[in-house]
Amino acid sequence: MLLERALAIFQSLKLICRKLGSCIYGSPVAFVLTLAVALLLLSAVLAFNIAVAKLLTVPGAIILNMGLSWLTLRLAIRVLVFPGSIICWKRNTEATYRIEISKQFTHHLEQFRLLLQVLVGRLPASGSGATAEGALLGCMVVAGLERNFEAQQDDQVRFTKEQTRVRELITGVDAWVNGAKIHERRGQAAVLVGFFEWLQHMSQMYRPSQLAGMVADSPFAPETKAQVPQVIESLEELIAIMSDLQKQPDSVCATAKRFFRVPTVGSLHQLRAELAARYKAHHHWVTTPSGRKIDAMLIPCDAEEGASLSSAVSGFEERAPSDASSTKEDVPLKEIGSDSPRAGMGPVVVWCNPNAAYYETMAYESHWVDFYLSQGCSVFLFNYSGFGRSQGRPTPSAVAADGDAVIDFLRRRGYTNVAVHGRSIGGIAACSLARANPDIVRVLVADRTFSTLAKAATYTFGAWAAHALNLGATIADNCQNYLQARCYKVMICDPKDCTIPDLAALRTEVAEHAVEAAPASERLILEPEKLQGVAEAWVFLETLVAVCDRRADGERDFQPFSEAPPEAKRPARQVVMGKPQVAEADARQEAGEDLERLVGSRATSSRDGAARGGKRAALTSEWLEEHVFEVRSAMATSVDAIRIALDVIGTQWNSSGLTLDDALSGRGVEECCTALRCFLANLQVWGSLGALREPFPAAVDREIEMMLKKGTTVTESRELTGRLTRLAASMTPERLASYHRH
Repeated sequence: MLLERALAIFQSLKLICRKLGSCIYGSPVAFVLTLAVALLLLSAVLAFNIAVAKLLTVPGAIILNMGLSWLTLRLAIRVLVFPGSIICWKRNTEATYRIEISKQFTHHLEQFRLLLQVLVGRLPASGSGATAEGALLGCMVVAGLERNFEAQQDDQVRFTKEQTRVRELITGVDAWVNGAKIHERRGQAAVLVGFFEWLQHMSQMYRPSQLAGMVADSPFAPETKAQVPQVIESLEELIAIMSDLQKQPDSVCATAKRFFRVPTVGSLHQLRAELAARYKAHHHWVTTPSGRKIDAMLIPCDAEEGASLSSAVSGFEERAPSDASSTKEDVPLKEIGSDSPRAGMGPVVVWCNPNAAYYETMAYESHWVDFYLSQGCSVFLFNYSGFGRSQGRPTPSAVAADGDAVIDFLRRRGYTNVAVHGRSIGGIAACSLARANPDIVRVLVADRTFSTLAKAATYTFGAWAAHALNLGATIADNCQNYLQARCYKVMICDPKDCTIPDLAALRTEVAEHAVEAAPASERLILEPEKLQGVAEAWVFLETLVAVCDRRADGERDFQPFSEAPPEAKRPARQVVMGKPQVAEADARQEAGEDLERLVGSRATSSRDGAARGGKRAALTSEWLEEHVFEVRSAMATSVDAIRIALDVIGTQWNSSGLTLDDALSGRGVEECCTALRCFLANLQVWGSLGALREPFPAAVDREIEMMLKKGTTVTESRELTGRLTRLAASMTPERLASYHRH
């Protein structure tokens, strides 16, 4: 056992040294700079500890280092679990919106400028690229920015110098648009109309190709035309500012300065003002019991929409069966509120953000808001402690406390019919407040959240991450809160979620609890020995197929063909089209020789193992990796059948959307056992066993179809290339004719 561990450590060190060598060879300058920075930091830490030891003695320095290490660990956990609370993430989010919004603004303002130049005769109408629709959108951009800056000022937002200049330009252009007049020909007479009204009319009447006629028939009024050059200059300056916001600065200092500065457009302040203006929302500050201020916004449902939806729901209830329980299942939130004597101001949905999001971004990611508003429900948005303008630092307990404060805020204002929707990390707040407030929380929506934070860390980073969370006192258990919540529950799942693995998903933990609570006669639980056997078989067959598919050339992890044993060196067979000339008996004899060599090789290993420890060597995955050439030779005639069997079983069997192949592939034996147990639990609770796609045709047809389509793939892996090469070598006209006949 000790020898095996020593060999494993040696192999790991060898792999690390190999990767380090490739890094040095690939980028020596970066390696030298990284090493210099690491040595500088190490020297600074050493000097700091020496100074502290002289002041506080060595035990005091050790205690101080332990405290600093714990604080550093807490900071690292905060960055990974709650990245939205870090200023760098906030600025990165704003930078994304800055680039996208400035691109749109630049295009629309450019269309506005081109149309003005055409109207005053600076550009010809044909070939200018200007359209009435584009100019109209440019006017709307100007008006929207003016309203947005006013809303930000009312919200006591401090503007940067560039924002102040942009506002001055926008205010001037918007004032001109509101007061501009243009002569529109209507029959034989010319009528003086507003410029914006004229643009709206022209965008509906004229096609882009008719711009010349539109301009000829509609000259500016004299007093308006005199101000056009100044407006064009303002638009050119605005376009230059918006274009500069999209460019990458030349120097590192300029890049850092722009990154950490509040952007001119795309800031959370602008998104908040846009959200409030679009939905006529009301901003609120929610105070937690500890005194923290939580930034929140209530988006009220349109009264007419709510009334129409209520009548629709009432009509549905009249046509529904008399069973009251079925009616409640169909429309739980609206139905409970309509009959409850304590019904207050209508249903409201509390939205709990994921870990890297802010409620302000709902201005441009509004699908959930639009959905709930269309169903007659108001929406309450808020930022967790430390996110955006909310005070405090985020922890699982602080997030849950924020949710409780929001519920108390709504309760004091008469809301007694509440649903909570928690996505990802928002499941902490959603599940917690649904459990703690059964009197007003009617619906809980757990949207792609985890069971426990420790499991999410374990199956994403490793067991060490869960230990780090426990050491940093960062603990969250959504499963217990979800199970104990007394309300309607909706669970939204993604079996192929890249952020939260299925093993750590809430649905998996809930399924395991349901299976454990079911009677023994109504559940299927495999003994650990059977799970171990199935997991070992899957890993073994997966490794066997991978070894047989792996190409001999270019693989340095295995013995090159030139260094193979003499008996493994066979002359290459001549590729022929037509009936193979090798007799069937010769082929069987050759396969038998390969199998004898494989068995003999294993027998030799067994005798060596028996001589060393008295135990017979097992045919394991590791043994397959160590005897590549023997495995390839012996399994050449059988690996295709094994591959197809694994493919059929792995892709056709699924548990609520997760295939067996996705659940088990790429895992070790121990993790495979856990994945298989979770797969069976999800299968029993959430259902589905059949195929996710149509059954495959015959194996020969599939391989021929793969060969015929190989030119359409963008990239081909080594395994696929090897299979195609072997398939082309054994292809015959008869096989192709049979394929096309069927």
